[in-house]
Amino acid sequence: MLAPTPDEVRYINFAQFPASYTINGVKSSGDQLKIIATSDHLIVYKDKDVVEQVWGLASFEKIDYKTYVVQTKEGIEVTVNRENNCGCGNSLRGYNPYASKPHIAHYPSLKGT
Repeated sequence: MLAPTPDEVRYINFAQFPASYTINGVKSSGDQLKIIATSDHLIVYKDKDVVEQVWGLASFEKIDYKTYVVQTKEGIEVTVNRENNCGCGNSLRGYNPYASKPHIAHYPSLKGT
């Protein structure tokens, strides 16, 4: 799976690290993931330049300061959670493939904060 190139990304909706995700009640295998929602994609990195999953981004909702619920273009509901550990020693901690892209504060619905 290939992540979009920086030229294909207009902005970043959110980036979570360390993170995990849940689909249909099944949690991802690890909590040392970096999850980035760009203007058009939801990308799960499991190591620097190693992509675990890429989905088309349809919409998302921020539930609280560390939880997002994402609807993908493939019709999958993905819950993204920021984990409580620090992610120390992981190469993803400083990895930012879209560093030149602006982060926007676009939260269509904000619950619980």
